[in-house]
Amino acid sequence: DNPFHAGAKGENNVIDKLEKLNDDYHILCGIRLELPYFVTYNGKKNLKSAQMDIVVVSQKGVFLIEVKNWSDNYVQNHDGLNPYEQTDRAGRILWIALQSVMNNIKVTNVLLSISGNIHYNNNYKTVFVSSLEKINEFLENRHDVLSEKDVQKIVKNLKVYVAY
Repeated sequence: DNPFHAGAKGENNVIDKLEKLNDDYHILCGIRLELPYFVTYNGKKNLKSAQMDIVVVSQKGVFLIEVKNWSDNYVQNHDGLNPYEQTDRAGRILWIALQSVMNNIKVTNVLLSISGNIHYNNNYKTVFVSSLEKINEFLENRHDVLSEKDVQKIVKNLKVYVAY
């Protein structure tokens, strides 16, 4: 019943699923990024760091994946930062950090609901919602937007931020 245990189990399930992708996909887990300054988010200068569950980098792009293994009760009664905003904020930090590696890089924000009980929210148009069953298909069906050289450069830059 421990939320941290459920979260870790959910992340492990996602990693097991992502490992079925071919070797062109680089899976980075537990990335912790901190900017040297605060940036504006929703009109307030209140954003400086983020912990990211999973970042996938391939020629298909850069994908931030925030994993939620929440029960229906927890979804309805959770009073912390909502998962859409959490995903959006982390994606913004990742995008800003990658600007020094590559101008005009795009980061695709994905909120992955293990239980399928978190759905698309029109207020967060930059946050895609996926499920464990559909995440690989979601990634594989994208168009290539990066060269292999770009992928290697991004992965090399992000590896230093892997916290665990």
